[in-house]
Amino acid sequence: MAVNYERIGKRIQELRKLKKMSQADLAEQTGMSVSYISHIETGIKHASLESVVRIANALSITVD
Repeated sequence: MAVNYERIGKRIQELRKLKKMSQADLAEQTGMSVSYISHIETGIKHASLESVVRIANALSITVD
């Protein structure tokens, strides 16, 4: 089964906005760049498992 990176990105964006965080806030908390967060959210870049875990931790959510 293929990983749907666009769906993952949209979910990250949705949860980030729900928590009233900017991409810059999320980037700062994860140690990633704002452009990388943007590319993950739009599905341009395929986030590694490590990146997904760091984002989930910053958003106080589980990976699943």
